Amino acid sequence: MTSEASYPVEVLLNNRLEKEIQNVVYPFNLLLTVTFASKYHIRDNYITPSYKIFDVPKVFAVFYALVVTSYKVFISLHLRLSYNSITTFFSFYIPLSRVTAFLVCYVLNVINCQNNVRLVVTIQMIYKSVDFNT
Repeated sequence: MTSEASYPVEVLLNNRLEKEIQNVVYPFNLLLTVTFASKYHIRDNYITPSYKIFDVPKVFAVFYALVVTSYKVFISLHLRLSYNSITTFFSFYIPLSRVTAFLVCYVLNVINCQNNVRLVVTIQMIYKSVDFNT
C-alpha cells in the first residue's frame, strides 16, 4: 500500500470541492462513516482519502464480525435443532458470507483509497463542464 506522499502534488492540490458537490456526497459519506467504511474525508473544502487513524476502528469491527460469526457458527453446531441439510447449509453460509463481504469491503477500501477521491474529483470536473443554463 502506498502512502499519500507518493502521489503527485498536483493531484492533492486539485482535490478542492465546491459546496454543491459536497452537499451531494455528504449523505453517502455519512452512511459509510457510520458503518466503518468511510472512503474519504471532506475538511476545509478539500477531499482526502481516509486517514490511517480510522483504520483502527475498521480493524476492530472486522475482528468483532469474525468473533461473532465464529461464535454463531460454533453455537449452531452444538445446538443443532434441525438436522435438515438446507437449514444447516444456510446457518453456515449466511454468517460466513456476511463476514466475507465485510472483509472484502475493508480490503478494497484500503487498496482503492486514492481512487475513491479521484472519482469524486472527476465527478466534480464533469459537473463543472456541463452547462445547465440551457
